[in-house]
Amino acid sequence: MSHKAKKILTPRISIIAPVLNCERYIAETIESVIMQTYQNWELIIIDGKSEDKTVEIALKYAGMHNNISVISEKDEGFVHAAEKGLERARGEFICFLCGQDGFLDKDWFFKCINAFDKEKDISLVWGLVCGKSEDGSFIYDTNESYIHFLKPRGLLGVMRNIAVKSKDIVKDLLFAPLYRKKIILKKLFSSGAILRINSITQKSFPAGQYPQKEDWFLYWLNTGLVFPDQSLVVSRGVYCVCTPRYIQGIPNFDNFGNFVFNFNARGYLPYFIPTYANFGRDHKGNSGARVPEKVYGMLKIYFDRIKDLRKKVLRDHEEVVFRNRGGEIISRKVF
Repeated sequence: MSHKAKKILTPRISIIAPVLNCERYIAETIESVIMQTYQNWELIIIDGKSEDKTVEIALKYAGMHNNISVISEKDEGFVHAAEKGLERARGEFICFLCGQDGFLDKDWFFKCINAFDKEKDISLVWGLVCGKSEDGSFIYDTNESYIHFLKPRGLLGVMRNIAVKSKDIVKDLLFAPLYRKKIILKKLFSSGAILRINSITQKSFPAGQYPQKEDWFLYWLNTGLVFPDQSLVVSRGVYCVCTPRYIQGIPNFDNFGNFVFNFNARGYLPYFIPTYANFGRDHKGNSGARVPEKVYGMLKIYFDRIKDLRKKVLRDHEEVVFRNRGGEIISRKVF
């Protein structure tokens, strides 16, 4: 079943929203797009045949806004749904939005487009994401890998972070289910352990001097930090170049990990905007639900690839080539 919006002015941003059984949240998600101060966008809702009123609610909005379209048909999960949305996207830039999440900063699209227009070489803009509870309360500072981008964190903050993380690990090893204990032990002795440690022990940046553009590469290489998938807005062309296409019938769980690695390894440039751009939450049965064992497997592959790249760049001093969003080489660097 397909309900397509009328063709209007070619949008600059295409929001691709894979959804499944999220009648409780879908209206809030759509409203967070509609309330954006920048209005040249299209919202493509890809429903995986929800068994609740998700589609009914989405269609009401599509009937009122000709830049919202709804497609409802069985799919093979989030990645498959995202691929369907990508095939329909017309915008120069794209972002992904789950049916239980939303945009927190009403000026987020405006800030992104402004950054893309001013910084012609960048291919991706990202911000931070805060959590949101079932009762609607916002939960800030939920991820220790990102909070130093907005909040001051010196040596004492780093030590406190290590203490809290160590306490959580010990607690899980003592009381968590067996599958969780196995995952934690694997993480502690994996090739990505040092990158995780680097990520959670970073101090805040002096006077807001964030690692931007070419400077981001070395920060990423030392931490393995991924862009928050809910908040990034990226060139559609660059995303397609860096992301393997979904093959129906063959599970491909880590398109995003592949994208992040390829984006950085190929020298495309990101740009950070210091704001909480989005909120995110999970609910049972949602299209983006994560299975811990599969997530660990994906992260292991991701960190192993970074480990190999670190050897080439930092030990063997291979040249790193940086590109603009048109794929043209703009600079080269040896570390």
